Amino acid sequence: MFVNHLHAFPHAGEAESIVLTRFFRDEVYDVTIPIHDSGGKIIATVVGSGGRASSALHRFARVRRRDGASRWGVYRDTENPANYIETFIVESWAEHLRQHERLTGADRELEENVGRFESKPVKVRHFIYARSKRGRQ
Repeated sequence: MFVNHLHAFPHAGEAESIVLTRFFRDEVYDVTIPIHDSGGKIIATVVGSGGRASSALHRFARVRRRDGASRWGVYRDTENPANYIETFIVESWAEHLRQHERLTGADRELEENVGRFESKPVKVRHFIYARSKRGRQ
């Protein structure tokens, strides 16, 4: 379900692929814009489908927050209530990469429990704060 071990870090200022291992399979995320550790906050989203997954996700929120996430939430799709989106904000790309290394065995059990309710693979997206060209917030 969620990313739990990092195989390769992108270098600050470079665009490249990151290979992340999920609990059930390997995934490759292409980072197509240069990443700077000081580039600002990121928003991570996990879009899934599984009517009962949202209650399992609420139990996983503690793990997200403990590992540095802020403003965590899970929302249901108004057109199809079985679909949901989980969102959380992390202070930087480097901090988000560290989140992937912090999962414990108990965290993986919670993660596996969420995965049991998934009716199809989840879609994970990462959004990096877009500064103005002048560098202002």
